[in-house]
Amino acid sequence: MITTVSTGVSQTNRNIARSSMLAYAKDRIVFGQYAKPFEIKSHEGDTYTWFRPQQLGVAITSLEDGVTPGGASMGFDKVTCSVSQYGNFMLYTDKVNTIPEVRLMDIGAKLLGENMALTLDVLHRNNLNTNASTIIYASNAANTAAITTSQVFSSNDLKRIRRKLTRNVAPRIRAVLAALVST
Repeated sequence: MITTVSTGVSQTNRNIARSSMLAYAKDRIVFGQYAKPFEIKSHEGDTYTWFRPQQLGVAITSLEDGVTPGGASMGFDKVTCSVSQYGNFMLYTDKVNTIPEVRLMDIGAKLLGENMALTLDVLHRNNLNTNASTIIYASNAANTAAITTSQVFSSNDLKRIRRKLTRNVAPRIRAVLAALVST
């Protein structure tokens, strides 16, 4: 079992630094916006499974009075993940409690918050890059290996992406287009 031990710094200062670090990190996480939160209960293992509903097909047949439409079947995709812990720390001495004007705890909280956000963003980005359900490559390439140096990202690619996201009923996220670029 992994435990967190803090010595030499008062509980009050630790709580202030922890909430400051989390607040600082929260505003800097970009790819986490594309992740769906899932509550992890304590003492229930390191692997979790849930089911994601599949999108229904578009109903393009017009309805007629007195005729029951065919309807749609409900389907689910099984999603399984393993829990991993990541973290970093900084060393402080008890002198931190006696020098308020230096604000070492604030500086450390910002640095650790930035490190936390960057770590989570890299993990989210890598997961999206590996497990994404919709991937669109430049110039209609079939996969990463089919992309050549002569292919460029064009306005037509952007239009394809927009159509695909609209068709998949993807939520709008602050009118930002995030592209995963791998070389």
